[in-house]
Amino acid sequence: MGNFVGLLISSRHQRAIRVTLFLLVFALSLVAGFAVALNQVHDSMKAQVGLGLAPYAQLRANVDAAFEALNREVTAAPCGDLFNQQLRRVAYLPDGLNESLYAPGGIVQCTANLGRLAVPHALGPPDHSPLSEAVPAGIRFWMDRDLGFLALAGLTGSLVQVGDFAVVVPPQPLLATAPPWMSTEVVFVGTQGRWWHRGGATGIYAAHLADGQGEGLVPLHGGALHHVGCDVLGLYCVVAEVTLASLLAYGSLVILGILSVGAIFAAWLSRQLHRLLRRFWAFEARFLRRFDAASVVCHYQPILDLKTGRISACEVLVRWRDVDGRIVMPDQFLPVIEARVLTMELTQYVVARARADLAAHLPPGATLQLNFNIFPRDLNAARLIPLFAPLAGDRFKVVIEIVETDALDIAAASREIDLLRAAGIGTYLDDFGAGFSNINHLAALPLDGVKLDRQFAMASDASLTGQLLTNALAMIHDSGRVTVVEGVESASRLAMLRGTGMVDFIQGYLVSRPLDIHRFASFVAEHELAAGAARLAA
Repeated sequence: MGNFVGLLISSRHQRAIRVTLFLLVFALSLVAGFAVALNQVHDSMKAQVGLGLAPYAQLRANVDAAFEALNREVTAAPCGDLFNQQLRRVAYLPDGLNESLYAPGGIVQCTANLGRLAVPHALGPPDHSPLSEAVPAGIRFWMDRDLGFLALAGLTGSLVQVGDFAVVVPPQPLLATAPPWMSTEVVFVGTQGRWWHRGGATGIYAAHLADGQGEGLVPLHGGALHHVGCDVLGLYCVVAEVTLASLLAYGSLVILGILSVGAIFAAWLSRQLHRLLRRFWAFEARFLRRFDAASVVCHYQPILDLKTGRISACEVLVRWRDVDGRIVMPDQFLPVIEARVLTMELTQYVVARARADLAAHLPPGATLQLNFNIFPRDLNAARLIPLFAPLAGDRFKVVIEIVETDALDIAAASREIDLLRAAGIGTYLDDFGAGFSNINHLAALPLDGVKLDRQFAMASDASLTGQLLTNALAMIHDSGRVTVVEGVESASRLAMLRGTGMVDFIQGYLVSRPLDIHRFASFVAEHELAAGAARLAA
């Protein structure tokens, strides 16, 4: 997870993130666009199936009406003149069924057009006898029979019999209303897997059956999309088919439109998403989301006592653990802390972390002075004394260092410093010689110590700052305050400071860099061991 978040917050990967967002949004746009297009195709197929079934629904209604008329109006003795006349009257109905037969037991004895047959014609076993409650009992079908026995040589038709009467159903052409990218077929469905092609393109229903699917929309299979619908009796079914090849051939403009709109939409939306991501993962935003006790990390920079040669103190320095696990230096997040007035919360987190670290890793008998940086706005004894109370005692001495972020109210600051001293908490002026830390503060505040800004210790002897070092030390020494010099990085500078006799403590890379609690504990133990050996040797 940390590596992934690291990619999101890294400035080096923003171009890749923008491209990835574009591709992702473009892909989703295409999916959505093609889903809409596919839904339109499905609606067209569904509508076409409905149109295809309409004539067959009307045919079924005409057949039902014809049998109702035969049973109602044909009442004379079978195959007599009056009987044949009654048959012809029914056959004359405007329903497209022009031949009615009297065929008890499946043997045609007379017809509306021919009258009595010289030789009765046996229809033979029916092709289909529906076994369904939806179909009237006793109905039978003969499919695509030669109508030569009706003096219609060369013609075929289907016969439907209910009771003793039958009608001839002529072929019903499928309405040619389908768009060019769609094919349809209508079939008559029998039992035991039998079916008969009634119109439209051949082979579509067979392909549908190969998929083993029922009615409705059948997903793409073998490069084709099917939609099937049947009448209420399940006798006539229409299947519509759309192939990928036909969609590509006739829908190229639609596809081009989807691609174009998808690209434009993806470019716009990915830009907006990237802005939101940048805003969400901006340093200040993620810092404020994650700023809590668990994310605060303490490092400890050893402070060397020049008189004893011991590591008698350390400065507690704050770091922050970013969402990707990276340790962030304070110069990056302190401006956010100050702008959001979270300085006291930061101090509370630092004190809690230091207390837990030192209690867990320093030997029980180790004593140490702990220097904590405090913002001028937080110089409030009523809040600081309870905060540092768990650390104060025989083992640790607490010193606060007032950092140079704001100007100080001298009178108010003096009162707070006196209260802190009464509680056993010392006060140092940090970064003397830079920013707000000046001679007026040195003279007016009841300080316990002063920390000389690192620019003096790190400056070359030939520079003006280097030449002022001795004067600054003399000024602090003469004020009677403890003197700490930070930024000491060379043995020659240490020798020079030791030679002045005006420096009490030093810190800097010559002594040690800031260390995490594990290395700091080891460093203190090793330094104590070396110092003890040196004393024994002396």
